[in-house]
Amino acid sequence: MAPSLLALTLLAAGCSGDDESPLDTAPTTSAEPTADAEDPEADALAAWEAYWDAVVEAQNTADADGVAADRLSAVAASEVVELELSIIERYQGYGLTRTGAPEFADVSVQVEDDTATVAGCVNEDDWGAVVDGEPVAEEDRGFEPHGATLENQDGTWRVTELQVPEGLTC
Repeated sequence: MAPSLLALTLLAAGCSGDDESPLDTAPTTSAEPTADAEDPEADALAAWEAYWDAVVEAQNTADADGVAADRLSAVAASEVVELELSIIERYQGYGLTRTGAPEFADVSVQVEDDTATVAGCVNEDDWGAVVDGEPVAEEDRGFEPHGATLENQDGTWRVTELQVPEGLTC
C-alpha cells in the first residue's frame, strides 16, 4: 500500500485574498514577476502566485529536472527550490504524481521595504495524487494556513522562506 500523501509531504517538507484566485486556473508559462515601486503588494502577490503555479506544475508532472525546476528557480531562492525538488524526488521514488490544483482564500500581503509576507489559506483537497496510476485516497482537510516570505532581489520578488503564519486560522 502506498504511503499517504500527507505523510509524504510531511516527511519531505517537515513543518513548514479573496475566494477566487488566479491560482485556481491551470499554470501558465508567464515571465518571472518583477517589482514595481508603485504597487509592491500586487507584485509580491504575483510572485507568490507564480511560485504556486510552478510548484503545482512541478508536482503534477513529477518534473524535478526540467522546465518546472527552471520555473521554480525563477521565483524562489535556492533553499526553497531545493526543498520543493526534494519533495518531487521523494514522490518520484514512490511513483507518485499530483493531480488537480489547490484552492486559495483569504490571501494577504504585507510589504516592508524589500521584504514581503504573504499569508493565506490553502485547500489541497482537490489537489490529489496517483501512485502508479492509482488514486491515493486522502481525507479532506479543508483550508489550512500557509505563508511565505519574499524578498525583492534586483527588481524581482522571490520566495525566500516558507512558514505557517503564527496565529493564522482558516
